Amino acid sequence: MSTYARYTIHVPVRDDTGNEIPHVLGNARRALTTAGFHGRTVIRKTQGDYGDFDTQEMDLIMVDAPNDEKTRNAMRALAKGIKHEVNQDAVYLTVQPIEYEMI
Repeated sequence: MSTYARYTIHVPVRDDTGNEIPHVLGNARRALTTAGFHGRTVIRKTQGDYGDFDTQEMDLIMVDAPNDEKTRNAMRALAKGIKHEVNQDAVYLTVQPIEYEMI
């Protein structure tokens, strides 16, 4: 059994004016593959509430990878790239330690 972390990047699908952001998910997937993260789970079109019920749509990209500083830095860089592409103040990156077994 190995200890890993689940890295989740919350990818906005609309800009601040409500317009759909084209290609952001595809670009994020390509960036992950280029960075060496070939496996991921994508949850499309989920919602999150911010502040006083400011509901926003987002896609979630989850990657299970080693829980180390090298991986965290790579995920931070990917999240920053998404942040700049979608022109947002912030993009959430969550990290949760997990254990898994390949059976």
